[in-house]
Amino acid sequence: MSINRAWPGLCVVELAGELDALTCTLLMDCVREQLAAAPVSMVIDLDAVTFLGSAGLAALVQCSQWLAAAVPGARLQLSGTTHRVVHRPLRLLGLLALFDVHSTSADALAKHARDAGVSDHFGM
Repeated sequence: MSINRAWPGLCVVELAGELDALTCTLLMDCVREQLAAAPVSMVIDLDAVTFLGSAGLAALVQCSQWLAAAVPGARLQLSGTTHRVVHRPLRLLGLLALFDVHSTSADALAKHARDAGVSDHFGM
Protein backbone atom coordinates (compact mmCIF):
# COMPACT_ATOMS: atom_id res chain seq x y z
CA MET A 1 0.00 0.00 0.00
CA SER A 2 1.25 3.45 -0.84
CA ILE A 3 -0.13 6.96 -0.44
CA ASN A 4 0.20 9.63 -3.09
CA ARG A 5 -0.95 13.20 -2.61
CA ALA A 6 -1.15 14.46 -6.18
CA TRP A 7 -1.98 17.93 -4.87
CA PRO A 8 -3.58 19.40 -1.74
CA GLY A 9 -6.96 17.90 -0.96
CA LEU A 10 -6.48 14.76 -3.05
CA CYS A 11 -5.27 11.46 -1.65
CA VAL A 12 -4.58 8.39 -3.79
CA VAL A 13 -4.25 5.08 -1.93
CA GLU A 14 -2.59 2.47 -4.15
CA LEU A 15 -3.23 -1.14 -3.17
CA ALA A 16 -1.44 -4.29 -4.28
CA GLY A 17 -2.06 -7.97 -3.62
CA GLU A 18 -5.07 -9.35 -1.81
CA LEU A 19 -7.77 -7.25 -0.19
CA ASP A 20 -9.40 -9.67 2.22
CA ALA A 21 -10.04 -10.30 5.91
CA LEU A 22 -6.32 -10.30 6.67
CA THR A 23 -5.52 -7.03 4.90
CA CYS A 24 -8.68 -4.90 4.96
CA THR A 25 -7.87 -3.43 8.38
CA LEU A 26 -4.68 -1.96 6.89
CA LEU A 27 -6.76 -0.16 4.27
CA MET A 28 -9.29 1.03 6.82
CA ASP A 29 -6.58 2.33 9.17
CA CYS A 30 -4.92 4.11 6.26
CA VAL A 31 -8.15 5.76 5.13
CA ARG A 32 -8.93 6.92 8.67
CA GLU A 33 -5.46 8.50 8.91
CA GLN A 34 -5.86 10.20 5.55
CA LEU A 35 -9.30 11.53 6.44
CA ALA A 36 -7.81 13.04 9.58
CA ALA A 37 -5.54 15.04 7.24
CA ALA A 38 -8.76 16.43 5.67
CA PRO A 39 -8.62 15.45 1.99
CA VAL A 40 -11.45 16.74 -0.17
CA SER A 41 -11.22 13.80 -2.57
CA MET A 42 -9.93 10.24 -2.28
CA VAL A 43 -9.04 7.63 -4.88
CA ILE A 44 -8.39 3.99 -4.03
CA ASP A 45 -6.40 2.44 -6.86
CA LEU A 46 -7.18 -1.28 -7.20
CA ASP A 47 -5.13 -1.87 -10.34
CA ALA A 48 -2.64 -4.19 -8.62
CA VAL A 49 -5.22 -6.04 -6.49
CA THR A 50 -5.10 -9.79 -7.16
CA PHE A 51 -8.03 -10.85 -4.94
CA LEU A 52 -11.03 -8.91 -3.64
CA GLY A 53 -12.84 -10.79 -0.89
CA SER A 54 -16.03 -10.00 0.98
CA ALA A 55 -14.15 -8.30 3.82
CA GLY A 56 -12.33 -6.15 1.26
CA LEU A 57 -15.64 -5.18 -0.34
CA ALA A 58 -17.06 -4.30 3.08
CA ALA A 59 -13.97 -2.20 3.80
CA LEU A 60 -14.43 -0.26 0.56
CA VAL A 61 -18.07 0.45 1.48
CA GLN A 62 -17.03 1.54 4.98
CA CYS A 63 -14.32 3.83 3.59
CA SER A 64 -16.90 5.37 1.25
CA GLN A 65 -19.20 6.05 4.19
CA TRP A 66 -16.38 7.62 6.22
CA LEU A 67 -15.47 9.93 3.33
CA ALA A 68 -19.10 10.96 2.83
CA ALA A 69 -19.40 11.73 6.56
CA ALA A 70 -16.16 13.73 6.58
CA VAL A 71 -16.85 15.60 3.33
CA PRO A 72 -20.58 15.92 2.64
CA GLY A 73 -21.35 15.12 -0.98
CA ALA A 74 -17.99 13.45 -1.59
CA ARG A 75 -17.90 10.04 -3.25
CA LEU A 76 -15.02 7.61 -2.95
CA GLN A 77 -13.34 7.09 -6.31
CA LEU A 78 -12.08 3.67 -7.32
CA SER A 79 -9.59 3.18 -10.12
CA GLY A 80 -8.21 0.04 -11.70
CA THR A 81 -11.64 -1.51 -11.78
CA THR A 82 -11.49 -3.09 -15.23
CA HIS A 83 -9.71 -6.24 -14.03
CA ARG A 84 -12.13 -9.14 -13.59
CA VAL A 85 -10.91 -9.89 -10.06
CA VAL A 86 -12.05 -6.38 -9.01
CA HIS A 87 -14.90 -5.58 -11.36
CA ARG A 88 -16.82 -8.83 -11.05
CA PRO A 89 -17.47 -8.81 -7.27
CA LEU A 90 -18.31 -5.09 -7.32
CA ARG A 91 -20.76 -5.65 -10.18
CA LEU A 92 -22.33 -8.86 -8.83
CA LEU A 93 -23.05 -7.27 -5.46
CA GLY A 94 -24.37 -4.05 -7.02
CA LEU A 95 -21.69 -1.93 -5.38
CA LEU A 96 -20.44 -0.06 -8.47
CA ALA A 97 -23.12 2.62 -8.03
CA LEU A 98 -21.69 3.53 -4.59
CA PHE A 99 -18.43 4.78 -6.08
CA ASP A 100 -17.08 6.98 -8.86
CA VAL A 101 -15.40 4.27 -10.93
CA HIS A 102 -12.44 4.85 -13.26
CA SER A 103 -10.47 2.47 -15.45
CA THR A 104 -7.12 3.93 -14.37
CA SER A 105 -5.78 6.22 -11.69
CA ALA A 106 -4.85 8.69 -14.45
CA ASP A 107 -8.55 8.85 -15.39
CA ALA A 108 -9.49 9.51 -11.76
CA LEU A 109 -6.85 12.21 -11.42
CA ALA A 110 -7.93 13.84 -14.68
CA LYS A 111 -11.54 13.95 -13.43
CA HIS A 112 -10.40 15.54 -10.20
CA ALA A 113 -8.38 18.10 -12.15
CA ARG A 114 -11.42 18.95 -14.32
CA ASP A 115 -13.70 19.22 -11.29
CA ALA A 116 -11.15 21.44 -9.52
CA GLY A 117 -10.70 23.61 -12.62
CA VAL A 118 -7.05 22.62 -12.97
CA SER A 119 -6.03 22.60 -16.62
CA ASP A 120 -2.28 22.19 -16.47
CA HIS A 121 -2.21 18.65 -15.06
CA PHE A 122 -2.14 15.47 -17.09
CA GLY A 123 -1.72 17.26 -20.41
CA MET A 124 -5.13 18.98 -20.29
